[in-house]
Amino acid sequence: MFLLRKRMDDEIQAAGGQDASLRVIDQIRNKYIAKISTFKKDMENFTAGYRLYKEAKNIPPGQQGAIMDNFAPGMIDIYESLDKQKGNIYIGEDPSGGFSVTAFDMDSNDRQGNPLVIENLSLTKYRQDVADNDQQFFNTVVTDSISDRAKHLQTAINNFGDKYGFNTTVKEPVMTRDSSGKLVQATKLVYGKPQLSFTNRPVVDQQKFDQFLESADGEKWLRDYYIETGKDGKSSYIYEPESLYASFSDSPYNANDFNLTLKDIFRSQISQ
Repeated sequence: MFLLRKRMDDEIQAAGGQDASLRVIDQIRNKYIAKISTFKKDMENFTAGYRLYKEAKNIPPGQQGAIMDNFAPGMIDIYESLDKQKGNIYIGEDPSGGFSVTAFDMDSNDRQGNPLVIENLSLTKYRQDVADNDQQFFNTVVTDSISDRAKHLQTAINNFGDKYGFNTTVKEPVMTRDSSGKLVQATKLVYGKPQLSFTNRPVVDQQKFDQFLESADGEKWLRDYYIETGKDGKSSYIYEPESLYASFSDSPYNANDFNLTLKDIFRSQISQ
């Protein structure tokens, strides 16, 4: 900011100094006040992102809160260089407006003999991108849980189990222990006579559940697991697909395979 103020003073002097009109002086001052304001906002955003990077950098890939490289990967590289104190980061004005951060390869030179630029990013655009990304400086893994999946599976059973016929039961004996501690089937009195006791355990029919998954109802139920639609009709992610994928797969995220993988997750859920 000191350099910006000096450049403002130099520009006022070049325009005539005290002899310049008040209108010209105000125009110059307003231009640099706007620049200083932009620089302050850009740097606050940049340093806030760096603080969060330092907190999350050591979280193993795929775990809750781990940094993903699907948003602002270049800025993650900048933060890594800062963290390793390479001394190769420069912040200056961006020719296209606002301010930028540049990373140099200090061991290589361009044709003019200057250190080779390996990254040049607009800090101003990054600040705007962060605002558009729900104030997230980079995307992180957001994991679900078996409990989350169980609750969503129960929603399918309640709402679609009878319609698609996958909400079934299996008859099982009720077990108890006799006076000697031996495990035996329990009995109950029916019209005064003892009868073996059974219970109906709910189970999901795998084949019919697969048919449900391939239906329009099933596709919507699957999307509802990671996408929420508000009363205003706008959709937002409960779990971002790539982030969720990272939590239950060792493979790189593939949008085409995501639904197939999530279907397999729920198929395994009904067998547990």
